[in-house]
Amino acid sequence: MYKYHEEKENLLDFLTEEYTLFKRQQDLYGKYLEMAIPLSDCVGEMTRHAGSYTAIRMMQVASERAGVDEGFQLNDDDNQFVVEMHNSLVDFVSDTVIPDTDDALNNFADPDQLVSVLDDLFQNALQTALKPFQSDDEAQAE
Repeated sequence: MYKYHEEKENLLDFLTEEYTLFKRQQDLYGKYLEMAIPLSDCVGEMTRHAGSYTAIRMMQVASERAGVDEGFQLNDDDNQFVVEMHNSLVDFVSDTVIPDTDDALNNFADPDQLVSVLDDLFQNALQTALKPFQSDDEAQAE
């Protein structure tokens, strides 16, 4: 069972550290290439890491639920967890990353494009991390 408030706080702490790392990378690119990294790179990296983080956490919880040697199945609670983590990511990007980014580095055409990229990359990272644990039937259903 997920404690959503704690899970969101943990993800936000994780994203804050990820964003700090990205800003350090931004400084390195500026130092060596005299170019700044566009917002899409930041959003892409953070979203992939948030998707992987979510998948790993789901596997931990599902494994605890199943016990030893039983394998595990994802359930509705896991699906809700994905929604909560995705929403937390969107909030973090909207409330922290975008306001902190120079407008000249925002290479998204509009907010809808940003949300579309967040959705696609998060889902892709989640599926990639979970793929080795899917049964053959689940993998074929995709």
